[in-house]
Amino acid sequence: MSIAYPIKIVDIFNTDYGAYRIIRTRVQKIDSDDRFENYIVCPKGEWADKMRNMGLKVIDVDLERGIQVYSPRNIDYINKIRDILIDLKPDIMHTHNSKIGIIGRVAAKKAGVPVIIHQVHGYHFTHKSGIKRFIYKRIEKNASYNYTDLLLFQNKDEYNISKREGFDKNTKLEYIGNAISFDEFSDVLEKEKKFNNTLNVLCVARLEPIKNHMMIFLAMKELNERGIHINLRLVGEGFWEKRLKKFVKDNNIDKQINFLGTMDRKEVIQEIFNADISVLTSLKEGKPRFLMESSLVGTPIIATDVVGTRELVFDNKNGFLVKLNDYNSLAEKIEFLLTNKEEWERISKEARKIAYENYNEDNIIEKLKEIYIREVENCQREI
Repeated sequence: MSIAYPIKIVDIFNTDYGAYRIIRTRVQKIDSDDRFENYIVCPKGEWADKMRNMGLKVIDVDLERGIQVYSPRNIDYINKIRDILIDLKPDIMHTHNSKIGIIGRVAAKKAGVPVIIHQVHGYHFTHKSGIKRFIYKRIEKNASYNYTDLLLFQNKDEYNISKREGFDKNTKLEYIGNAISFDEFSDVLEKEKKFNNTLNVLCVARLEPIKNHMMIFLAMKELNERGIHINLRLVGEGFWEKRLKKFVKDNNIDKQINFLGTMDRKEVIQEIFNADISVLTSLKEGKPRFLMESSLVGTPIIATDVVGTRELVFDNKNGFLVKLNDYNSLAEKIEFLLTNKEEWERISKEARKIAYENYNEDNIIEKLKEIYIREVENCQREI
């Protein structure tokens, strides 16, 4: 049975900025292929408007920023998304992130979407313990059993965890990786990355507990005691912002920190290029684009040795891995890079080489196109 093109795909995100940052370029390129018609469903906002003005097919849905697992409003969200899907009649629902991923998959099942794909950006249960770990894992497993045709993985750790935990009982699992759009970096890639030693350290991450900014702040205090006063620039927003600002003020490091909020892509790219070091101290990750982007422009990276980041940081090549919450080691690596020009330059050059060889989003896009066609074909055969 031949496929009726174009294949209609819906991606869903719980924030318009997340959709703008993570899937915008991929959706744009897939939608430009005549064989596909790709929509984004996300909350309305300035970033949704930006995507719409760029020609992307964006549909607004009313979602609160911090979706709770057991919120009674989730039924309302499911119904709203279900109604959108009934109107659109997509061939594929492609969900992202844990909470909206579950809500979106349930809605897709209720709407009768033929193929439901979920892309894992990091399981909540991998950094939990006790009853919370059990509950989150049970929720994810139930979603994979009953509401998912295919699970896509950005890192091999979570792929292996899912295999070990039996997530593949009723669902196919596939490692696809993650990458970034080189097109966005054309301007800065023409420039030479130099060791300026401005003491600018950059972190691009949501202001939420999972990103573990406290570890960076404690490393800053340690560096201050050594007479090294870095300038920390934080790109991102989140519900943890007030608490983080209070902490840095109480610890007298607020004058060294700039909370920059959300930024346009060109602004973020320039921040990454201008930084001396990029730092990410998350408890866990999917496969963070910020680190790939930093490598591409030649900014050395330091990150915690956790799920997701350990696949991107090649120790002493494009940066360094440090143990989770070991802020003393983080401070030592920052000091090492800022006081060793030759080593900084060596790592910067190696970082660019690694990025060019491994992080081109065009390769992921071609894989996704093949997956979309294959899954629709398989679905039609079963019918």
